[in-house]
Order: sequence, then structure tokens, then C-alpha cells
Amino acid sequence: MCETGGNMKKLKQKILRLLKELRVPGAIVSLKSKTYPSFNLIYGYSNLEQRRKMDIKDRFRASSVTKTFTGIVFLQLYQEGLIKLDDPLSKYLFGIPNSKNITLREVGLMTSGIFNYIEDPKVIETILQKPKRNWLTDELLGITVTHDPYFPPGTDFHYSNGNTLILGLIIERITRNSL
Repeated sequence: MCETGGNMKKLKQKILRLLKELRVPGAIVSLKSKTYPSFNLIYGYSNLEQRRKMDIKDRFRASSVTKTFTGIVFLQLYQEGLIKLDDPLSKYLFGIPNSKNITLREVGLMTSGIFNYIEDPKVIETILQKPKRNWLTDELLGITVTHDPYFPPGTDFHYSNGNTLILGLIIERITRNSL
């Protein structure tokens, strides 16, 4: 036990050194393991201007850095038998155009044809004018679904943040937890 505790302390110190070296302003590092003691490491600030420290209750949007985590959790749900990749999207979410013909696999592979909200001219204009604006999930989904699909599902590839947003919503619906 002493060996594990010492290793965990070294791991935490190494993470802190790395965060400082990379000049990361704030982070929450969480380790959950069946083998080793789990821990949360809270470092730095969530808002540098206001000097607001990171808090374990802070929430993070499913954007670029969290897309990997969204995909992993989604595939864990598949592994646990809670979803089937060839199920239609309509089984899990309502209001997505053509969702009866789009599979979860196509959403995950970016072959769904679903619009990428970041390509909406009004979104681009808002980002340029108000780069710190906080977007709500429902807003972004609304923008996503008001645009025509790029192509019929499964016939092409187009990177779309809308796909990741949808995967996150499905995760929340199935787990009944906030992503």
C-alpha cells in the first residue's frame, strides 16, 4: 500500500509539473481505476481575468479537446450493450432531419451528412465579434438541424461538430448524467 501511495504522489507531482511546463492555465485531471486509488487533481484557474480557481463542479463543453472523450464514452456504451451502432439516430433523439435513415455508426464516423454548425455564417460572424460568447447545446443543435444535410447518410464524409454534439446528447440521455 505504501508503494502505491508513493507512486500516486509521484504521478500527481509529474502531472502538476507538466501542467506548469505547458503553461496550462487550469485543468481537472481525474483518474478512475479498479487497480489503483482514484483521485481528482484540480489545478489553476478557470478564469484568468477574474482569478477564479478551477472547481470540481466546473463543466466543459464537448468541443475539440473533449471529442476524444465523447467518442470513448460513446463506445463504452456500445461495449456495455446500451446502444447498437446500427440503430437509427431517431431511436435516441427527436427533431434531427432524416434521423430514421442515419445510424449511430454514421454519426460517429462523420458520414451522417449532418451539418457542421461552425460553418453557419451567423455563427462565424458571432465568433469573430464575440469570441468569448458561451454557446448552449440546444442553440448549436438548433443551428445544426436548420441546415440541409451535406449528402445522404453513408455516402460521403464531412467533419461536423454537430455529430459530436449529437453523440454527447445521446450519452446524456442514456446515462442520465451531464457530459
